[in-house]
Amino acid sequence: MSVVVTVAPTGLIATKADNPNPPTQPAEIAAAVEAGYHLGVSVAHIHLRDEDDQPTADLGIARRAAGLPEPRKASDKSSDNAPRHRQTERDALRH
Repeated sequence: MSVVVTVAPTGLIATKADNPNPPTQPAEIAAAVEAGYHLGVSVAHIHLRDEDDQPTADLGIARRAAGLPEPRKASDKSSDNAPRHRQTERDALRH
């Protein structure tokens, strides 16, 4: 029998003023999800917040929470940014 364990570390729309414990910022969310992964969690349901702990759908915040790099601009062709394997959302979830 297979079991899928899901965690929702961010809760609903609570802010740090409501409860200081749930993670609300990208680094906090990433750390909570990683800790859950090491405990056997396979799905994380999160609600993103901006810097003021307000709900957001900002893709930059989502990428930071998932540990993904920001997309490079097509005009950025410096040698320091040579093409490399880019981690995708699917890659981030595989362990």
